[in-house]
Amino acid sequence: MKFLKLIVLLAVITNLMACGIIKNTQTNSSDGWKTSSYYDFSISYPDDWTPNQSGIKGENLMLISPYSLGQKGYIEKLTLHISYLTHQYRDLDTVVDVYENQIKKTIIDGEIIKSKRKSTKGKKYHKIIYTSTTRDVYTTLSDIYKLKYVMYIWIVDNKAYALTMICEENQFRNYNATGKKIFKSVSYNKN
Repeated sequence: MKFLKLIVLLAVITNLMACGIIKNTQTNSSDGWKTSSYYDFSISYPDDWTPNQSGIKGENLMLISPYSLGQKGYIEKLTLHISYLTHQYRDLDTVVDVYENQIKKTIIDGEIIKSKRKSTKGKKYHKIIYTSTTRDVYTTLSDIYKLKYVMYIWIVDNKAYALTMICEENQFRNYNATGKKIFKSVSYNKN
């Protein structure tokens, strides 16, 4: 009976992978970056960053910067959240309004520094830069961090993508170029 359940489970997973719902392939390049395919998109990131698809905080993908054991401080990361759009949230303006309201109303000391519509290589997107204050709930609640975020929002095939770089404000210069390169690396796989 256990063997039969295992066979059925493997068949279901194989079918999901064939349909492109579950997909995770990695390729390495000579420039120290990896390219991974997830669902219907591919993304490149430094090979010493760790991808995480555990769904922590509702994120579809989290790319975590290198972190040494015993190192003190915030762990810089990029998160990707994908939302299926309903008929009332089908345009970029409405989606951006939702994110801006969340920043202002639900994030501690959330302050939008810049919010601007942009376009690159025919891809229209919106970029929001904002800051907040947070406590490190993973180590001690006494550690308070001033964070800076860069969020790129775009829509493809009735899905809203929000790629957000999160780092300590004093580390922003060290991570900004990497965040831009990761954003520019996103490509869509047609099934």
